[in-house]
Amino acid sequence: SYIRKYEGSQLLVMNNFYEKTTKVKIPRAFVQGEVLIGNYDTHELEEEITLRPYETIAILVKGANE
Repeated sequence: SYIRKYEGSQLLVMNNFYEKTTKVKIPRAFVQGEVLIGNYDTHELEEEITLRPYETIAILVKGANE
């Protein structure tokens, strides 16, 4: 996982490189974000989500506080 910041917006990218599901916690600010891209159907964003095998998801928060 990593976060990129640009002009007040933030992008969270998470990857699961394994064949098993894994639970991950996401920062609270990203729960209200927009899923830009993912290789599975979109998620219900919560403070903890399950990434499926080999899943990637990118969440954008516009105008986020740094």
